[in-house]
Amino acid sequence: MSSLNCFILLPLYIHRLGGTEAEIGMVQGAYSAIGILCQPASDSGSTAWAPRLMILGVVLLMVSSASFVFTQSLACPGALACAPGLGFSTFFVANYVHVVGLVPVAPGLALGIYGLSAFSAPPLRRWRARSWSTILDSAGSSCSPCS
Repeated sequence: MSSLNCFILLPLYIHRLGGTEAEIGMVQGAYSAIGILCQPASDSGSTAWAPRLMILGVVLLMVSSASFVFTQSLACPGALACAPGLGFSTFFVANYVHVVGLVPVAPGLALGIYGLSAFSAPPLRRWRARSWSTILDSAGSSCSPCS
């Protein structure tokens, strides 16, 4: 997901190329519009294709994000903004189809648990990092030869 972080910086890059606020808005809008419009088209409908489509979405996202570095004109970012939108929609639709395929008995429950785990993972990760660092700090200070 690091390409998402790079895409957030895209307006600054377009501004550095001499783009106006309207052109920045058009590029960001193209990304969002393509992502929304391509979601129904990227619905694989088959759980057998979902892992391949997830990989295709990630590769498309990585290649399109890296290609922004090589653009020097203002026309290119607008055209290139369509590819990350397509990559995101392809990845996330295939991801959800894959999760539903793993639990065919209760697909709504599977998507709910999947969404809840994605929502709660960052706070739990921060809590775990703080608790482990406290434990390791206290263990390290008691084993120190200076104490």
